[in-house]
Amino acid sequence: MKYFLPFLSLLVLFLSCNSSVSEEDLVPIFENDSINLYAFVGKKVSVVQFNPNNGKSMFKIDSITGDTVLASGLIWDRGFRNKYRLLKNIFNELEPGTVEFVSYDHYGRPEYEKYSHVILYLSISQKTGHTITKNTNSTL
Repeated sequence: MKYFLPFLSLLVLFLSCNSSVSEEDLVPIFENDSINLYAFVGKKVSVVQFNPNNGKSMFKIDSITGDTVLASGLIWDRGFRNKYRLLKNIFNELEPGTVEFVSYDHYGRPEYEKYSHVILYLSISQKTGHTITKNTNSTL
């Protein structure tokens, strides 16, 4: 009984303590605009497969015969149009809302599709000039 009161007072002391660290402080945001990289925590909205070979043919002049031929480059990867709701920026800040991007996978479907919440890394394609589309009017 003589240990009950000190034990009870310690218990009340520990239970009344609050942490001053918020959830947003747990993952710091790093920014470096000279690096073509964006990392964020996102919630899956949609992942839709598309055929990357549609509309990829063009007419070229054969250098040997001079004939006009229909040339098409065959892409062996599967293409995916992705939409993720941005929950938390990790590296280089994106505006809040829905992030839309295109991805290609040579081995089937992307692994990140299996999970509802993921950490994604994106970069802007210098070859095609694709940009990251931000929709700040997201209703999700």
